[in-house]
Amino acid sequence: YLSNCQKFLNISDGEKPLLYYFKPIIKEYFKQLESYLTNEENNYALFIDAIIPKLEYLIRKLCDIYNINMLKTQRNGTTSERLLHDFFNDSKFKEILLERDYDFLKYVLLKPGLNLRNKATHGFDLKIYTLDNANLLLLCFFRLLKYFIIIDNDYFQE
Repeated sequence: YLSNCQKFLNISDGEKPLLYYFKPIIKEYFKQLESYLTNEENNYALFIDAIIPKLEYLIRKLCDIYNINMLKTQRNGTTSERLLHDFFNDSKFKEILLERDYDFLKYVLLKPGLNLRNKATHGFDLKIYTLDNANLLLLCFFRLLKYFIIIDNDYFQE
């Protein structure tokens, strides 16, 4: 799947294609999965801690592509970066995603769902580093990735 998506992850951050940043994370997932399947010690902390900010990056990149405002105005008139929950509360963002993808991502990443984004980022709960949560986050990655495929019309002409 990743090799088929390489073209779409070649969207650049100015220096390296996005795939450069995702490859080691996905490899770590499969390394830990192999350890799990062979009854060896496994630890999903590196995968979970690394994939969550990349998922947020993909969400922000998608919002940027669809011209969804990346800033919010504070009461005092200053602006700041929108937080992840701000995007999920934005009707324009909800229109981009299929309802089942929107609901799944919101449930996995935010409150009142599993809230894995805050639990991992702020160290609220060390019990989150499980195969089940790693699987959910990998599914989040694949669910977001398909939106980068859809927006490239050249994909279907090859």
